[in-house]
Amino acid sequence: MAKAKYAPPCPGLKRREFVRALGGIDHATGMAIMYSGFFKITQAESRTNRRVHDIVTQESFDAFFSEHASLAELAKGWMKPWILRRALTKAGIRPVWASRSRRAATFYRRSEVESYRSKNP
Repeated sequence: MAKAKYAPPCPGLKRREFVRALGGIDHATGMAIMYSGFFKITQAESRTNRRVHDIVTQESFDAFFSEHASLAELAKGWMKPWILRRALTKAGIRPVWASRSRRAATFYRRSEVESYRSKNP
């Protein structure tokens, strides 16, 4: 306990923290996204048991979400997610990461969707 109390904090997001930060995504899907190549993964030693584990750097996490957004987030207050997905597909805008069953796990580039939205209010 004392080790964890005085050890330096983890420099990024551990697996569970990463999945929790994505919101509404199961662990397996979260792990697939984590290791998809969008995020910089480093290794850190556990504060309590000294085991090495993978973490996503906070910088790469923040950079991803400044450029990308989930289908659910993009559709919020505008239209239903399934209608937006259909409209974006028709307009030739493809997700950078797609999950068939989870709109929270389907990500688009913000700039592409905002450009589409300005032309199709």
